[in-house]
Amino acid sequence: FTLALHDCSGFNSPILIDTPVARITGEPRENFGQALAQLSESKQSILLFTPAEHSPEIAEALDPKASTRFLINVSADEKVSTVEEL
Repeated sequence: FTLALHDCSGFNSPILIDTPVARITGEPRENFGQALAQLSESKQSILLFTPAEHSPEIAEALDPKASTRFLINVSADEKVSTVEEL
């Protein structure tokens, strides 16, 4: 829907997706990873994955396309987050 709005309006802003494959498993997850990789070729995409989501299938599809990757570490008391470039 968002991509269709961008196309119709001509407004080409980056897209941010939080937990893009949280409820997707198996082959559909692989297909979604490939679709996100294809999207990243024409649009700046910011994808926020949980550790469980960033599976080998997703990593294989997306990591080669990523210009920058970061890991957000949360302290045990959940009061401090640090960002590490990968």
